[in-house]
Amino acid sequence: MESIVADDYVVCYDAASNSVIFSGTLHLNGRDEYQPIIDFLEKAAVNTGHAVSWDFRELRELNSSGQGQLYRYVLKQLVKSGQSESAISLSIKGVVASAWQQKFLPNVKKILPGTRLYFS
Repeated sequence: MESIVADDYVVCYDAASNSVIFSGTLHLNGRDEYQPIIDFLEKAAVNTGHAVSWDFRELRELNSSGQGQLYRYVLKQLVKSGQSESAISLSIKGVVASAWQQKFLPNVKKILPGTRLYFS
């Protein structure tokens, strides 16, 4: 399993489930600090044939900068495809008890309507 490991968070790619799994607390500052994670997401999408799952169930917090970078990534996928359809097929797993996920994840679906959301 490929991973990005830091003191406060881990982002890993599980090839068996085509999932990028986020855990911990992501409070990075701006585009430059989030770029390794965005590059990791891009690599995972290519490795899965552009059908990927993001699993946020173990991610306690994602600051507004991180949310903005993920929105930007999703928008970039629309631009890449040159159509109203995305260059990736995305499913996202979250938890009902997380206030930030309850707000953030449906907004991803608004940007990328084909996104499948699963809450537990």
